[in-house]
Amino acid sequence: MEAVAIVLALVAVLIAVAAVALVLRTERRPSEMGPGGARTAELERQLAQLAQRIDAIGAEIDAQRDGADAGPRVNASPLPRGTAAISRIGLIRFDAFEDAGGAQSFALALVDDDGDGIVLSSLHSRPTTRIYVKAIRRGVADAPLSDEEARALRDAGITPTM
Repeated sequence: MEAVAIVLALVAVLIAVAAVALVLRTERRPSEMGPGGARTAELERQLAQLAQRIDAIGAEIDAQRDGADAGPRVNASPLPRGTAAISRIGLIRFDAFEDAGGAQSFALALVDDDGDGIVLSSLHSRPTTRIYVKAIRRGVADAPLSDEEARALRDAGITPTM
């Protein structure tokens, strides 16, 4: 469930960045604004809506974390805060299916110096994209790794053991 929370948090950050970029892109120069600052009021309204969405996503993540008593945990052993950090990253892009080109599928290894972390995989096809997360503990995955996932771990400097 922590993996789901991590993915949801990443999605929330991406949504926030995209929304701010959209707002900044559509913002007109001050000389183009009419009297009364109608554009400023609209920007404030959009930012307030964005803040509400971020709060709702945060509440959902907290609720999932609080109720997560089933399923594998990404980092099952309690570590004091600050003792583990993502220090090794490996990324492999590939074509998962024949009908989808452009190497839109990927395997991303995010691990610390001890080989603890996750491998995030996305398999893209024309009708859908699926995302998978596998926990890595001391270089050992909690589920069998695909060839691309194992390559991503090796690119991160971790020799995967099966």
